[in-house]
Amino acid sequence: CFIINKAISNKNEKININFKSNHTVGSNLRTKKNISHKYPQVNEIESINYENLCKYIKDHNHSKLIIKIDVEGHEFEVLKQLINSPIWKNVIEIFYEVDERWLDPLKIEMLLKQAGFIDFQKIGNGFHYDVLASR
Repeated sequence: CFIINKAISNKNEKININFKSNHTVGSNLRTKKNISHKYPQVNEIESINYENLCKYIKDHNHSKLIIKIDVEGHEFEVLKQLINSPIWKNVIEIFYEVDERWLDPLKIEMLLKQAGFIDFQKIGNGFHYDVLASR
């Protein structure tokens, strides 16, 4: 098991992530005005697309992959990048966060069903919860 400490997106670039100094809950890449009072800490991180992601996974032809996604509303773009990558065929589970205030859970589920996922376990209640999707 290893962690790839990169943001998966449709661009290869350095971006700023905003977060609270005492906790990373709510960390985000949004560029809204007046966000600095809510999320005063800023770190620069590297975003990579699926082509660059594959460079980090050396044996992607034989590995079984479990992916955790927690990107505060950027899930659809991350999943599209993963689906286009050569590693996608080896992804057996995806654990992702849903906040229905900025993400349509049915849109994500339909995308994953079209990509071969069949089981979706909702963990939590209300409009903010996690989902474990499995093939």
